[in-house]
Order: sequence, then structure tokens, then C-alpha cells
Amino acid sequence: VLLTARAQALDEIDRDQARKLILEAVKLAPDLVPAAAMAGRRLAEAGEQRKAARSLEEAWKINPHPDIAEAAVIAIPHEKWVERPLACVVVRPGAELTREAVLAYLEPRVAKWWLPDAYEFIDQIPRTSTGKFLKSKLREEFAARNRAR
Repeated sequence: VLLTARAQALDEIDRDQARKLILEAVKLAPDLVPAAAMAGRRLAEAGEQRKAARSLEEAWKINPHPDIAEAAVIAIPHEKWVERPLACVVVRPGAELTREAVLAYLEPRVAKWWLPDAYEFIDQIPRTSTGKFLKSKLREEFAARNRAR
């Protein structure tokens, strides 16, 4: 909390130092909404959409939606903003979920500019041999699909 307050005080004076402090605050308390929101803003301003996407995933893990089994957020090409987040969502068996329901769930929990522009509901998230999300495969698939739209 103190790091977040210090970062907010420095935000207009020394953005680089404020960014360092806020990223440290998020590491220490990833569920602290003011820190996460400010970190997302700084990451997005710096063009670091992938880091912002990772922060969004962490926020989902801490406070999961009851109908989401798992979710990965990837950065896909965007005409105006270079990259924007896309959420790849695996719905729990027997549950029904819509883009609007996920958006309604996320809106009060994350900064507006972190909200994904698009949501893809998939059967499973590809993984590496060590069990980590294989985001490169998701980016290949959905970046190509996004360009075709």
C-alpha cells in the first residue's frame, strides 16, 4: 500500500520511478486493485501489452470467475494501438458463459484499458511440456483469425 501511495505521488513528477515502484507493489500484493490498475496504465503507456496481459491473468487467478476453468490473455495486432489484449477462455464443464458475462465480471475488477477487446471461448489452452500456457500458439491462431476479420 505504501509503495502504491509513493508511486501515485511521484506519477506526475518522475514517471520512471513511479513505474518501478508500482511494479514492485504489484509483485508484493498482486490483488491490490489500485496498484494493479496503475501498473496496467503504465505498462500500456509503455507499449508493454504482453506484461499488462500477464497482470490481467494474475488478477483472474486471484479472483476467479466461477464459470471459468482457466483463461489466457494474449496480445494481438491492432490497427490503432499496435497490440490489444484478447482473452482465451475455457469454460467449466456444464457452465454457459458469454462475452458480456465475462466483461461484466471484469469491469469492476480491472482498469478499463486492460479489458480485452475480444474474447475467444476455446476447449483447452495449449501447454508446453512443463505445463505452462503456450501463448505463441494462441497468438498464431488468433492473430491470423483477427486479420481475416
